[in-house]
Amino acid sequence: MPATVQLKGLNINRLKKGRIGLSRDRMPPAKILLVVPVLMVIAVLTLYGTAVNDKGEESAGILNVYCESESNPVNRTIGFGDLVFTGYNNDLRLTNDGKKAVFSAYNYPPGIEAGVESSLLLLDLVTEKITTLDRGNTIRALGWDPAGENVLYVKDSNLTRFSLQEGAVNTLAEETYYGSYSPDGSMIAYTRGKSGLWVCDRNGDNQKRLTQATEDWYPVWYPDGQHLFYFNDLGQELGDGAGRLQGMAKISVEDGSIEPLFPEKTGKFRSAGWIVPGESLHVVSGWDDVYYHHIMDLNGRKITDLGENNNEYAQGGYVTAVSGGGRLFKVAKGGLIEIYDGTGALQKSFDLGQAGQVYTSASYASDGRILTMHYLPSPGEAQVEKVIEILDPSTGNSTAVSQGRDNYEACFWGIGGHEVWVLEKNVLDSHYVLTGFSLVPIGDAELFKPLPM
Repeated sequence: MPATVQLKGLNINRLKKGRIGLSRDRMPPAKILLVVPVLMVIAVLTLYGTAVNDKGEESAGILNVYCESESNPVNRTIGFGDLVFTGYNNDLRLTNDGKKAVFSAYNYPPGIEAGVESSLLLLDLVTEKITTLDRGNTIRALGWDPAGENVLYVKDSNLTRFSLQEGAVNTLAEETYYGSYSPDGSMIAYTRGKSGLWVCDRNGDNQKRLTQATEDWYPVWYPDGQHLFYFNDLGQELGDGAGRLQGMAKISVEDGSIEPLFPEKTGKFRSAGWIVPGESLHVVSGWDDVYYHHIMDLNGRKITDLGENNNEYAQGGYVTAVSGGGRLFKVAKGGLIEIYDGTGALQKSFDLGQAGQVYTSASYASDGRILTMHYLPSPGEAQVEKVIEILDPSTGNSTAVSQGRDNYEACFWGIGGHEVWVLEKNVLDSHYVLTGFSLVPIGDAELFKPLPM
């Protein structure tokens, strides 16, 4: 039977199937109830309160921990316990070693006027636990420092850091929507409101303004840690709420000197990331629902356009993934595959023969295999069959490892690429809620079947 423990104002609720839930609800001392079967669990948990020091750092501690384990090691799941989330922001970020992930989820029930409630969540793939790190109206995860000890995220329009070692929340800058860690983790680059490009120390100290333009955007560190790539404000108003025209540039963190890049390529830009660090970039441009993907070869001063992508998750769109080996993978509707190197040269192309299938995600494993999720649109049907598939681009072989009736929200590689975790959802009171993560074990290479010819 479920057991409830009240201890020092903390509520441990719902001991079932090995699941443990913690919350900060206070109960009167008279209602303290200790149950023998859970004493061993309490003995190994360290519970923290919430405090704010003189620097404005909030010690959030472990707000909630949920762990669900099954007796069958192949069929493991990690649940959310009593937390309720109706959506996920597609922002799951893994540490460099792949052992931890951070993401944000929100609760926005239909018909409720209270507004959205968001949480920043830590998924530990070693202990298989989910921990709530922070809460706010809107939260979006940005990434980790190289050591995997600090999380950078946006909370209610403020650039924020969570330190796992200190258990502290630190607001770094207001009116900020993007930031990134330097390669050694010692500095953070960000754009602040309409006041240009900035850098600061990892703890938010020594803030330094690099540019004065109002719409400089999306700083990406060069591997030397001394320069930044970014989208620079060209000062021309576009109208219709689109803001100002942007270009691309490189800036020195030390002296602020700016080098324009690809002056022939202007517009509105959304994101950038290295394909080959310091040499080539994957850039996404566009406004509203029309996006374009490009490979920017900095050495050869060459631009490769990958085509219009009306919406990455709409019918007819495509998704991309970048490998650690300097390759960009593109899969379009029907399983049309293209693989490029950092110069934009097409290395390989083939057809998976997935007629009508729409792809929603793709990601590389360290050994070059690619994880994808796709579905076949079914007009008039409330649910569709979502398929998780692994592709070996070196052989052109693939295998479907799992499928579900519209209950898959996202998927990603587990530690070392030996397993796949799936974020699942289900219908509750006519709307979707996230139910947790389930493990999809990956067998040996012989699982891969040849593509139909």
